[in-house]
Order: sequence, then structure tokens, then C-alpha cells
Amino acid sequence: MRNITKILLTLMLGLMILFSSVACNTDSSAPESETDVEEKKAPESDDTVYGDSEGSYLEKVGSVSTTASLEKAKSGLIYKSGDKYGILTHDGKHDTGAKYYSCKAENGDEYFVVSTFDLKNVTEDNLDDVNSSGVVDAYGKTILPNEYAVLNVLNERYIEAIKVTKLAESEDDYLVYFYADRFPHLLGARDGDILFEGEWYIYDVEKGKMIDGLTGTEPENIYAYGNYLKLGYNTYDCEGNVVSDLNFIDAAGRYYTKNDDEVNVYDINDNLLFKVKADDGKQYSVRDYFDGYFVVSSNESGKNYEFVLVDEHGDEVSAIFNSGINKVFGGKYIKTSDNVLYDFEGNKISDAKIVYEDELFGRGVYVEKADGTVCIIDYDGNVIYEKNSSDVTVSSDFIAEKKVDGENMRYNFADEEFNIKGSRVAPWLVYSVDESNNYSLIDTFTGKAILEGYKSYSYSSFSKLIYAKTNSGYDIYKINAQ
Repeated sequence: MRNITKILLTLMLGLMILFSSVACNTDSSAPESETDVEEKKAPESDDTVYGDSEGSYLEKVGSVSTTASLEKAKSGLIYKSGDKYGILTHDGKHDTGAKYYSCKAENGDEYFVVSTFDLKNVTEDNLDDVNSSGVVDAYGKTILPNEYAVLNVLNERYIEAIKVTKLAESEDDYLVYFYADRFPHLLGARDGDILFEGEWYIYDVEKGKMIDGLTGTEPENIYAYGNYLKLGYNTYDCEGNVVSDLNFIDAAGRYYTKNDDEVNVYDINDNLLFKVKADDGKQYSVRDYFDGYFVVSSNESGKNYEFVLVDEHGDEVSAIFNSGINKVFGGKYIKTSDNVLYDFEGNKISDAKIVYEDELFGRGVYVEKADGTVCIIDYDGNVIYEKNSSDVTVSSDFIAEKKVDGENMRYNFADEEFNIKGSRVAPWLVYSVDESNNYSLIDTFTGKAILEGYKSYSYSSFSKLIYAKTNSGYDIYKINAQ
């Protein structure tokens, strides 16, 4: 890619305003030169329980009084008390109370689908009770009232809402059915199920209304890409208008369009980021997006594809690769489709059949090679640990040397030994249980215990918070990585 035209326009003006604001608020106490910069330290606070030489630290941010198990969702926590469910914010500071008969937030849903009626009691006679589900946020604020039978949160903006209208007269007419588990379903009804006719709608959270014209009485595969919706072969905007020629790069809604030999790349708000002008006889497309970087591919007739990372200004920021770019780690490393790990300059770091990132502290990657070698490589390219997998215990993203001492099983992380067992809690974090049933949370990168004295530990990949269980609830910790 030799000719990438940057689009500045309002982006340049916004940056000028931003830099001006930063300049006007410069801290006069900031170091004047590199010689004034001291070693990074965790801030002094009663809530700071662990810090390292790089400036990362673990901080207590809240507590939860319930002892129920916590289901982690993107924007909060679901718990059960008695026969009902409640929602907590991630930090435990707001509780809706256990008032819902059902509550779910699947995958990365931003909102919670709740019901005010016990769906186990659905019969053919209580139509109004079937339409008893609604949508709330983690604070219990109503997004959609409890007037629907089925709700699917498509993304932060759009929700598919289905309302039952009457009993279906035949198996050819139903939209929603209930069977033994009494939860609503759309496809696959069997003999004995309760069948209902109904109508589906698309609710626009941002505008606070259903989208005119987007409705139906038969099931439809509906997908959301940022501000756009995909129904069958058609793409719709927020007004329900059909739009064409949008090639979506990711689920967030970034896309590109093609016009002859020109590729135009847009952000999730329809702002043109940059253009790729194919004046070199090649054909270009945008394959993926990783934390600020687009994967742009090019090919020339009769030749192999080439792949490169491009930032949001249209600048190439990596070497050109002849294999596809599968993932970017920490803004430092690139894994290609032929299972090799490179830095951005194209220098080979390691063979890499499997790569996991230290997403909590941001210190490096765990690599498993095709020959069975496992190692930890920091972001400076240093191999700080290397063993054959036959000599160690290998989990999804930590390595431990396992030793048998009589009846005791011992695990060794970074030359620090712990008794009994290590079970994964989060990337690079395991818990160890000693003979007295004391639980410690171990950072396998350093071999140090970062929390001790709790009954167990769990982790939310959405909030990056750690939940340490006590006799009366949970203490909540946040990792602040430098």
C-alpha cells in the first residue's frame, strides 16, 4: 500500500482543540526532563494492597454483602436470593434488590432482560403474563417496560422486542413457543408446546422508540453492527432505510466502502478516517480491527496477498506480511496465520501455535510452540521462562512446574512454591490452597501472592475486577496496570 490519503477535516480541528486544552492545563509540577522521573510506585492508600516495581497495583474498590454466587455480565453482576434475582453494579455500590423472576445478560449484552412474572406458570389462558419481560440497566433503570415475551439485546443501541398477540391456530403460524422449561423460544416447537402468534420490532435505545417499518410476524435473523442492522441480505440504518455497499469490519460498526480503485474506511459514527487509493495495480480490502489498528490486505493478479497494520489516521505502522494477521497483542506483537509471533517491525519473536496476553498487567505474552515448548516473553522481547510442556503443567494461560511430595501436590510459579493445587482465576492468576485451607491469589508471572486469606476468588473479564469471597460477601479489587 503505497498511497494512503489521510482525511483530516473536522478530525484535525478536534485534535487542535484537544491539544490546546491539554496545553492550557499543563501541570507545572511535572518532571522537566527524564532525569527527574522517579521509579513508578503505587499510590499510597489504605485500599492499595499490592504494588510492583513497574507501578501496577491492586486496589480495593468496593464490597458486596451477598454470599450468593455472582454471574458476571458486561455492565454488572447477577445474583439470586431465594427464588428471585437482583443486579449489582460491578463495584457493588448499587443493588436493584432481588425482585425479578428471571434475569439474563448473555455474552457481552449491555443490558439485562428481566421478567416480573414466573414463566414456569405460563398457560394458554394468561396471555398478558407471557408479555412480562423488559430490559433494564445495571441500576435497574427501565430501558423497555415489561410488556414483551422475548427480548434480544443486539448491541448497546438496538433491541429486538417480540410481543405475543394470540394463541397460534396451527404450527405454521407461531412465532413464540413455550415448553417444559417455560422459557420462550422462536424455533423448533414440538408436540405439547404452547404456541403463540406475535410480532417483532426493533427498538432504538438512542432515540427511545421502535424503528418504523422494521417489524414482522415471522422469525428473522437480525444482527447489529454499531448504528446499522443486518436483516437477511439487506442493511438498514436507524431510520429503517436500506443502505448498500457497506462492508463491516467488526461488530462495533466500523466499515469500508469500495468505489472502483478506492477504499474508504469509516469509524462507528460514519466519519471517514482514511482512503486507500489503489494506483499501483493492486486490489485492497480491510480484514479486521484490533485496538486501534486495521488489518489491510492487498493483492495483485497472479501474486500472493500482503497484509499490513494501519492506524486510524491511515498510516502504515507495521511491516508487510505475506501471511494473514490473526491478532495484535499489547500494541507490541503480531500473530500471523502461519503461527509466528512478530514485532511491528517484522522481527520474528517466536514460533507461536498458541498465544495468550497478560491482559491484566500488560507485561507480555504466554506462548506455546508446535514442538511443545512453552514460554513467557515480555514486551521487550525477553524470554523470561521456557520449559517443555512435558515437564510442566500447562493451562490456558499460565505455566506451573508440578511436583509430587508424598501425598502433597506442589506447584512452582516463577521459582516460588505453593502447596496442594493451582486453579485458574484469570489470565496469569491462579489460587493456591495450603494444608490449612487458606487461599492465596498467585500472580504466576512473578510467583508472588497478591491477595491472601479469602475463601475463593473469581474474575470478570468485562470489568477486569477480582471478587474475593469472604464469610459475608465479596471484596472487590481492581488492577491498575502501568
